[in-house]
Amino acid sequence: MRCPFLISILLICLIGNAQRIEEKALIKYTQDDGLSSYNVRKIIQDKHGFIWAATQDGLNRFDGRNFIVYKKNAPAGRNLLGVDIRDVIEDTINNLIWVLPGEGGLNAIELVSGKVVKSIIPQQSGAADWNIRMSLINDKLWIGSFSGLKQFDIKKDQFISFPVDPLPANANPADYEIREIFTDHFSNTWVCYGGYGIVIFNNKDLAIRKKILLQDLDYKGDYGIIRFSGHSLIGSNTVLLGTTIGLKQIMYDSNYNISINNSPCVAIKDLNNLPISALSNTGTNELLISSQNGLYKFNSALNEYTFIEEPKGSSENPWLNSVRYICRDKSNDLWIGCQQGLGFINSSTSPFRRFYYDPSTDIKLPHVFSLGVLKDKSILAGLRSGLVRIDANHRFHQINNTNLFHHIYTDRNNRVHALHSKGMLIYDDQKLFPVSKYYPEFQPYAGYPINSHLDYNDSLVILGTENSIGILVWDLKNRSVKNINSTSQPISLAADIVNAVFKDKANNVWVLSDKVITVLSQNLTKSTTLSLLDSVTKQPYNIYFDICEARRSYWITAYGTGLMELDYNFKLIRILTTKDGLSNDGVYKIFNSNDKELIITSNKGISLYNIQSKTFSRFYEQDGLHSNEFEENSGTIDNGVFYAGGVKGFTSIDPGNFSINSSAPVLFLSNLKMESSSGSFDTSILFSRYIRISNNILQTRIDLSALNYRNPQRTTFSYKINEIHNNWINLNTQNFIPLIGLSNGTYHIQVQAFNEDGVPSEIKELTLVYLPKWHQTWWFRALVALLVAATFYGLYRFRINHLKKEEKIRVQVASDLHDELGSTLNSVKVFTNLALMEKENKSHLEKIKESTQSAISGVKDIIWVLDDKRDTLDHLLGRINQFAGPICEAAGISYKQQPGGNENYKLGKEEKRNLYMIIKESINNSIKYAECSAIELLIKNNGGKLSISISDDGKGFDKSGTTSGYGLRNIKHRAGEIGYQVEFNSSPGSGMLIYLEKK
Repeated sequence: MRCPFLISILLICLIGNAQRIEEKALIKYTQDDGLSSYNVRKIIQDKHGFIWAATQDGLNRFDGRNFIVYKKNAPAGRNLLGVDIRDVIEDTINNLIWVLPGEGGLNAIELVSGKVVKSIIPQQSGAADWNIRMSLINDKLWIGSFSGLKQFDIKKDQFISFPVDPLPANANPADYEIREIFTDHFSNTWVCYGGYGIVIFNNKDLAIRKKILLQDLDYKGDYGIIRFSGHSLIGSNTVLLGTTIGLKQIMYDSNYNISINNSPCVAIKDLNNLPISALSNTGTNELLISSQNGLYKFNSALNEYTFIEEPKGSSENPWLNSVRYICRDKSNDLWIGCQQGLGFINSSTSPFRRFYYDPSTDIKLPHVFSLGVLKDKSILAGLRSGLVRIDANHRFHQINNTNLFHHIYTDRNNRVHALHSKGMLIYDDQKLFPVSKYYPEFQPYAGYPINSHLDYNDSLVILGTENSIGILVWDLKNRSVKNINSTSQPISLAADIVNAVFKDKANNVWVLSDKVITVLSQNLTKSTTLSLLDSVTKQPYNIYFDICEARRSYWITAYGTGLMELDYNFKLIRILTTKDGLSNDGVYKIFNSNDKELIITSNKGISLYNIQSKTFSRFYEQDGLHSNEFEENSGTIDNGVFYAGGVKGFTSIDPGNFSINSSAPVLFLSNLKMESSSGSFDTSILFSRYIRISNNILQTRIDLSALNYRNPQRTTFSYKINEIHNNWINLNTQNFIPLIGLSNGTYHIQVQAFNEDGVPSEIKELTLVYLPKWHQTWWFRALVALLVAATFYGLYRFRINHLKKEEKIRVQVASDLHDELGSTLNSVKVFTNLALMEKENKSHLEKIKESTQSAISGVKDIIWVLDDKRDTLDHLLGRINQFAGPICEAAGISYKQQPGGNENYKLGKEEKRNLYMIIKESINNSIKYAECSAIELLIKNNGGKLSISISDDGKGFDKSGTTSGYGLRNIKHRAGEIGYQVEFNSSPGSGMLIYLEKK
């Protein structure tokens, strides 16, 4: 230890009535937790409750669980001009956080978005210049640096030259170093120059009101320059300054008549000379002062103080000896910037006090298996390898360093039994002796390892053994020892394994074993076996470690099962597990606190069970426990204080200091993370209430911040999407909401946080609008609907047109039947009558035959036209050949038919009918009128367009002098109906050519 520290301790003893020691558990945040650097220079809390910590390697915004880091070369939106952040100030008027990088320049972070919105670089900055301190005064930032004073005009958004140089012309460059700037009670600004002194400026005209030289502060010139490390305004006219040459108190009036007290600290005079590393006014007439000796809390008169320290042995590297900045937050809790990281001290009194390491003796308590409190209030800690005494001043003394000590207790003769793995010892005058030296009756059992005991009555003591040999009943008055096990008579145990022994209010002795419990009653003359079975597996529960009695129930810790409650008839009422709020199902010791609460140790923290409200509170290492892991039988009680040991020491528990955190967490929906196929990005949504999500986003995640710095890891969250959920979804301690697979639409998401005692936050609601993909938009759906409607309408029109065409064909067929068949049948009728009248005239019968054949042929033509299976070009050619071949042969005319390919070309019914009738009529006309010797039909398919030529070598005619007859007009009309154009080429003596081509 350092000599000044010993001097301070001596002074503490001399001024006992004016001081006290206050142990405070320190929650520590380092780079392992996400802090950007171990060296914290400045801490503030913004108006929303977030903690900002300026460090040697960036600025951190902290919500109790997560650090968001701002620094040079950070991602966009968090990129600062420098790395070493020397100061940070909140500008509530402009809703900004001003950041001062040491390397030069200035940054501003918008509180709403959390993004860097300004990066101002001064026009001139020397290579050796370095920013140190900053103060917001009116609408200007006063910046202290190695080269003196600078100003930044917030309204003009630019650096401005400072018009006054208060230092003399012969000042050294080191004289200009400024580490402290503040405004006094009269709204004037004090600028502290390390090599010169203090200059007080009038804020209105920047006139110098007063200069206080270093010599006035009792500066002897031995330090080169002095460094100012904080200030505190006391009363209405006093400033207390921390410097590297101690505390300095300056009194002044409105005219700046100055008086200086260079030894203001009455309680600890060393602080008037020792370097002060941090000084802060808490706003409650308390001063927090840090030096190399630790952290002190003084009254404003500096004649009473409290020395704040971590519980002795809680850390091998004490943080409170290297405090560089102190901040008290809105909940009156302390934040400290140290050279090791960021620290948090809860202002409420902790029920826990941890013991692990004594730096003065370099003794540690790695695994504490047993504990015993002695009459002089010293504590014996039985380790896995040794025995250590912790005296009333919390100094550690090694008694043994070899054996595992299972149990420690004091008997009625005030002798301390230290029971280790190889047998029984008596602790006397800081030494260990065989138990048989004091109690010869233990000679046969001296090697038995003991793990538990109970005082049954004025004479009997029950001891539980560790190695499956039952219990020992020690009659202290009669000086005898009896072993009761599974084979003893007249009473026996259900099992020889003993985990603990316990006496209830009815004087029953409970012997807890691994899978069974033995209850001995009626002065140990009767035994009852309890075998509690799992209702599902029908197997016995395993490893009963401890038991207590409270509120007319027995409470048993069953490792891996949880906390069991039995009634007075030994009937199992219920089992409480982690689902009910237990910190862990691997439970060990249980303590009854005033029949109101149960304290349960486990291999993951401590659980406090309120028997009346049936609720759990959980506590872990961050709350002040030595660690989260406890040992099976390590625990004892002394005057209402409980002691429980485990890995890395033990913890004393004062149940009177348990309190409920009634402060609701401050909830923010802090960040929205979005992932698309091209990558991921996030955005701050601290104060957003309505957000539109692009249609290319595949997955979103809402990050939550609930400001509850006292127990951030035990803050729980619930949420509900109104459009999906009827009930709230419990996230437990998960501080984000994953949103996957949500279709396009509007969703109202409600979120609520709860602190460790179930106090709820305000419900926050966020509206997310998931924009539809292009195929989900209204216009696309309207277009699809329109297209479908158009398709149906087109099909409808096609069907109507088809029906019209079919109707037209039917009408035409009917007309053909009427015209051709009707007239033919009428001719048959006439010829039949003539044949009957002129029976000898056979010519009438020939006419009847010809007419009948013509009628049959016409009907066949109509049937062929209507046949859907005969709609190809090949069928048309075949049909024409059937007609033209015989008739031309009978007339002595040569007939040629030349198809032009693709005879499977599909023809419509109307097209097929009209082409057939055109070709048929053309051939008939050639036979009847052309006096030809040859007729030729040629059909070509030109890429889906048909061209047809019908030619003969007959006599022809003169087109210019002949009016087209009915046949040619009929051909032209039929061609037009099916979209063909027709040409007639003929001249006298050169035959006839009819040419049709599809348009």
